[in-house]
Amino acid sequence: MGNSAYVVASDILTAEHVCLAIGGRELLADATIRMARGSITALLGRNGAGKSLLLQCIFGTRAATECDVHVNGVLLRNAYTIPRLMNYLPQRPFLPQDVRVGALMRQYRVPQEKLLAEYPELEAYIHTPIRELSPGYERLLSVLLVLYADSRFTMLDEPFAHIEPMYAERLLASLQRQRYRKGIIITDHRYEPLLQVADTIYLLKEGRSVYIREVEDLVVHGYLATLNSLITR
Repeated sequence: MGNSAYVVASDILTAEHVCLAIGGRELLADATIRMARGSITALLGRNGAGKSLLLQCIFGTRAATECDVHVNGVLLRNAYTIPRLMNYLPQRPFLPQDVRVGALMRQYRVPQEKLLAEYPELEAYIHTPIRELSPGYERLLSVLLVLYADSRFTMLDEPFAHIEPMYAERLLASLQRQRYRKGIIITDHRYEPLLQVADTIYLLKEGRSVYIREVEDLVVHGYLATLNSLITR
């Protein structure tokens, strides 16, 4: 798992007792997850396990049957309405198509010089509207805007989807750099990179969250058949 030496001041977000039923079907059943500023939390689970729904409930854009979200012990409602507390990368495209890349960087309060120093190829697109970007570049920009924005917590839903392999490696490095200033939670079907950077791992199974103490637990709980495919770390 990741290196917890990055941990800074004690901003801690806890979502407890998250329950959600749709059409009489229970999708989340008393799930609990915790993320701390200065660390990365991985949320794993099979297709349809409810990972995206859990993030949406925490963010406040999905009405849950029950969902208690606390930051440093203070109960919050509709976290997305609190300025600079939390941001969220959904799976679907969400950037306004007519807005230019540079304007979005300013809107998200992203340190442009820092971002362009790490991704100099983006400078050629500063004056380009989103509609003219390729789907891969649009996704990359979406991830970077949310990750580098000024927030205490960031939730990333499938950030590696549609990202070219060379950018996936660079995104891992960006996650390592950004973790010092915020708490990050990531869900992705590509579990290998998550295991490289995560300090904490949860598995969502049958609507409930399972705290994973060792990667071997992923086999015990049926998420992985074996550990043979894992990257040696």
